[in-house]
Amino acid sequence: MFLGIDHGYKSVRFYIEPIGDFFEYNRKEILRIDFMKKLENYNIKIAAIAYSMGDGIDKIIDTRYVKNRGLLEQTVGDYIGGGTRVYDEVTKRYLTYQIPGMHKNLKVLDKRFRVLFSHMAASDKVALSYYCFKKYKKKNMIISDISSNIVTVAIKDSKLFGGIDACILSRGLYHGVLDLEEIRRIDKSVIKAGEAFYRSGLIYRLNLSEDEFFKNSFAMECLKLSALLQIFAMYNIIEPDIIVLAGSAIEKESFRNLILKDLEKFCEIRTENNKVQAIGASYIARDIYTGIRSILGIEVFPSSPSSIQ
Repeated sequence: MFLGIDHGYKSVRFYIEPIGDFFEYNRKEILRIDFMKKLENYNIKIAAIAYSMGDGIDKIIDTRYVKNRGLLEQTVGDYIGGGTRVYDEVTKRYLTYQIPGMHKNLKVLDKRFRVLFSHMAASDKVALSYYCFKKYKKKNMIISDISSNIVTVAIKDSKLFGGIDACILSRGLYHGVLDLEEIRRIDKSVIKAGEAFYRSGLIYRLNLSEDEFFKNSFAMECLKLSALLQIFAMYNIIEPDIIVLAGSAIEKESFRNLILKDLEKFCEIRTENNKVQAIGASYIARDIYTGIRSILGIEVFPSSPSSIQ
């Protein structure tokens, strides 16, 4: 069996391939429970984990070769500790491969993106992309994850091509781009840049709860526009065979129907739920076990099945 782990903004999600068992815990809850006891019920050969930014690694790599849990800086993001506990306990017990994020040192990406942006997507978006690639079997794809933030990733000629992160362009539900207003507040030391990003989403801008948000037509129109800015920024470059929409906002029928009306005339559109990042990670673990040497153009290290204990 193969374990895929997605370290998300709100939850840590686990998926067991091929039997399809899925479970998740919020990042505070997982500090208290014995999640490893649950994993003991499975004969896990390899795990693959999407952990945080993944900007300190440029391969899908055995965690025994990874420093600082694959991060350039420990302070990026809202730190709670649940995901870190999962990372440390899983990698101690199982042979685990860590999935990198999309950043300037990931060589498979188009060189222009690597010059334009230091960071394009966290590691869970690579797992999401692999899930979509394996499921839909298209060479050219756009995948947009619309949730706490909005991140859009492109696959071209069956390899990762580039991505647009929330801090580059759009506002998701909780996180968003820093515009002139935020820059001025940062310059005046009213707020730190990281805090500004994590409090620049539409929920804060419109002063709505998440439940209220998806009952408010204007709020959803703002979120739709925010997502379309990213999707259409990629569209003419990639000429996609398919666009896949994922994330917590897509699970809301009201928003899903709204954005589908704008996209269905352009190409095939499919939607996915919030489980698929963990499923994609499990596919990566499975394919490494069978000897795959690269995933969407990202090198696997070490790649020989003989090295797997």
